[in-house]
Amino acid sequence: MIRPWAVLGCFLGLVGALGLDVGSTAAQWDVIQRRDRLVVGVKDNLPPLGFRNSSDVLEGFEIDLARQLAQELLGDARKIELVPLGNGERFDALWEGRVDVVIAQVTLTRNRSRVVTFSPPYYVASTVVIVPRSRPAPPDTIAVLRHSSAIAMVQFHHPQAKTVAVDSYSEGLAALTRGDVTAFAADHLAVHQWLTANPAYTTLAPIGSHSLAIAMPRGLGYFPLHERLSQSLERLRQSGWLRTRAQFWQLP
Repeated sequence: MIRPWAVLGCFLGLVGALGLDVGSTAAQWDVIQRRDRLVVGVKDNLPPLGFRNSSDVLEGFEIDLARQLAQELLGDARKIELVPLGNGERFDALWEGRVDVVIAQVTLTRNRSRVVTFSPPYYVASTVVIVPRSRPAPPDTIAVLRHSSAIAMVQFHHPQAKTVAVDSYSEGLAALTRGDVTAFAADHLAVHQWLTANPAYTTLAPIGSHSLAIAMPRGLGYFPLHERLSQSLERLRQSGWLRTRAQFWQLP
């Protein structure tokens, strides 16, 4: 049986080999300047990266980063439009021109870099295995997000365990709390708040790491935007701004 993600991998490889742009219609730098507003795809349901507070206002580490980049690029943090996106629509929104860039828990991978351009990483996150504190022994069944890179990590670090595919973090956490599985492998950032609210659970040693980066359109026409964003991000790193905001939001 031909698996969809295998077909996608072949397509991405062909795109990369040919140097194609896959038809991105996102705004180039001169358009953003004339518009005088940066349109950024973000998360609105993933504390502490991006979420809505009790006043229904977007906040979080990635929201702060998006606003600071508007300050860096356009001289005013208010010159920004934040567009909440689900995981499945992040790249579509970029290619269709609904957003200029995406700052929404996007992991930098080789396959993805063939169809979008990435900034330097702004945070290195870890993949962890969550287990009940009452049962810290090596798990025998581990839930993992379907098609995620965590599958290979689990199979390498816990070869004795059976993996159970789930379609969302909520499904994986529910399976764990019901006892259907003895562990759940997940991005530490994505489950950070849940772990804080559920002290009966803990994590084993990290089984891998991955870099979060800003996704931007591919193509020579977007080089001025890529260059300015990457230079701004590097200034934020060297000045300590990224570290300070990560500490403020208590990123793991």
